[in-house]
Amino acid sequence: MKGAGHLIQEDFWKAILFLSTRHLLVSTSCFYLFFGLAGNDSRRQLYKVLFYVAIAVVVVTLGYTIYQISNIITEGYDREDRIIEIALTWLLRATGFFLGYRLANSIFEHSSRKKYDS
Repeated sequence: MKGAGHLIQEDFWKAILFLSTRHLLVSTSCFYLFFGLAGNDSRRQLYKVLFYVAIAVVVVTLGYTIYQISNIITEGYDREDRIIEIALTWLLRATGFFLGYRLANSIFEHSSRKKYDS
């Protein structure tokens, strides 16, 4: 089985679509379930804690990407596909975290308001 770096070499846009679908859908659904199992108050507290973790992941990913791009420029290092795959994977997972929280928050807040309205 080939890795995602090889998929990017063979067909860039299909690989990007595959990786986006794979990582974004999985992380969004996992975080949706994670936040859905928590109550309203604990959901907000978990979000506040995990928000900083997600921001750290994004910053580290961007730092890693910039470092690797500087290696490519200065040393002729040839792993662009792997760099794209790693950056895309972690950025989509962090995006899935935010989308999962938004989805859980909107659905569970809406259902709790509906209970009180009727």
